[in-house]
Amino acid sequence: MTSLEERIFSLKTRDTAVYRKIYDLVFSNYTAYVQELENVTMLQVSLQDAARTCVNARRSLKSARQGVSHGGLGLLGKHRKRERLHSLLDILKTLKTLQRTDTRLKVLLEVNYMLQFL
Repeated sequence: MTSLEERIFSLKTRDTAVYRKIYDLVFSNYTAYVQELENVTMLQVSLQDAARTCVNARRSLKSARQGVSHGGLGLLGKHRKRERLHSLLDILKTLKTLQRTDTRLKVLLEVNYMLQFL
């Protein structure tokens, strides 16, 4: 029985020593733990800010991309319209030249017709 009591006392002493050692280690590293916890918290906040910045940048990029595509489509439409107007102007110039030629031919035919009777 005594041997058992001595064994229990020895184990309790060791348990107390181990507990004390763990307590000392935890307590000595507590400030480092708190510092690391603060670093992790600051890192989380920084990551949340970065995520917000990325989301806002993507929205802005999407908006800019849509503006460019709409603007590009507007420019393309204006270019097509300008090309059609240039084609129309060329056709009108050709028609005007044909009208002048027709008028001159009529005048020449009249002169030739008159000259035949003289």
